[in-house]
Amino acid sequence: FSVFPRMKVKIKSEIVTLHRSDCDPTESKGVYVKPEQWNDLLNDPECLVVDTRNEYEIHVGTFRNAINPHTQNFVEFPDWMKQHVAGENAPKKIAMFCTGGIR
Repeated sequence: FSVFPRMKVKIKSEIVTLHRSDCDPTESKGVYVKPEQWNDLLNDPECLVVDTRNEYEIHVGTFRNAINPHTQNFVEFPDWMKQHVAGENAPKKIAMFCTGGIR
């Protein structure tokens, strides 16, 4: 008896794909925040909080004052960041979150 009679395993280069060669999360990433520090970021007026999840997940619930980028998929997210929080408009701090911590 097998739970997965025809199981296939595929190796993927990215879990959540960006389709970009100029972005490598193993070389360039932000600071991971411990759960105990998250509320401090949420309450910091100099911190922009961005919800990177999809519309359904955001509709179910999000953090107060979190920005919804209204992207259809994560491939669109880097362009949204460039348009809304880059250059002179860049906040001092940006905190992003998702459901599983993989984005």
